[in-house]
Parts: sequence; C-alpha cells; structure tokens
Amino acid sequence: MSSPLIYYFPVYRSSFIKAVSYYPKKSRLIVTMKSEGEGIPYEYHDVPLQVMTRFISAKSKGKYYNKFVKGKYPQHSEILLQKK
Repeated sequence: MSSPLIYYFPVYRSSFIKAVSYYPKKSRLIVTMKSEGEGIPYEYHDVPLQVMTRFISAKSKGKYYNKFVKGKYPQHSEILLQKK
C-alpha cells in the first residue's frame, strides 16, 4: 500500500494556525496561518514525518510550531510569491 500524496489537517482550536499539510514523498510541511481570506501558507523542507505527526497531535499547535518548526527547517517562499 502506498502512502497518500498529501496529508491535510484543518486546525479548529487554534487562534494562530488554520491548517497543516504534509507531502511525505518530498518531506514538505505547509503550515497555513490564520488571516483574513484564505490564510497565509508557509512551506518548510526536509521535515520528518514524525515532526508532522507530533505537530498535529500537539495540544497547542502554535506553541509546537514556534518551538519545533519555525526556524528549524529550510523555508521556501515560492507559495507566497505565487499569491501576489
């Protein structure tokens, strides 16, 4: 059985994070921050699957993001440039 192309998790109980997406074949994590409209996506490369699973299981997604994701993995801004 092959793994899904993407994992997508909407986040309902966070004032900071709207959704978490993960591309297992490329080890890419996309964190969509809450804002007016569609939200602001931030893409991180080389993120292990274990980090994503702990992230979506965390009681506070914002605290987990700030401690274990933000600034820990290479960030790609291509998604942000496409929105302009």
